[in-house]
Amino acid sequence: MQQFKNFFSELQEAFKQELINTGRLNKTAIMLLLLMPVIYTIIFAYTYAANVLNDIPVAVCDLQQSKISRTAIFNYDTSDRFNIVKHVNSLDELEACIKSGQA
Repeated sequence: MQQFKNFFSELQEAFKQELINTGRLNKTAIMLLLLMPVIYTIIFAYTYAANVLNDIPVAVCDLQQSKISRTAIFNYDTSDRFNIVKHVNSLDELEACIKSGQA
């Protein structure tokens, strides 16, 4: 526990030394240490947002018919990513649905 206290006190001293240079606030250090991670996060999130798929057509074959499987299907159905287009009763129907391009 003492090691964590020492680490955080040294980290606090390092921040003070970097942010306050000769008695005044070091704006460049504030920009690099605090604002740049936020800016990078926004830039990367915006970059990858265009590559996110939504409304993926899905066919469901629920052979188990249990509460857990129905809950999983419900969660997929209510998400933005998936769109359940068909409920099938056998694996052959599911394969035909996939081959025809419905799902």
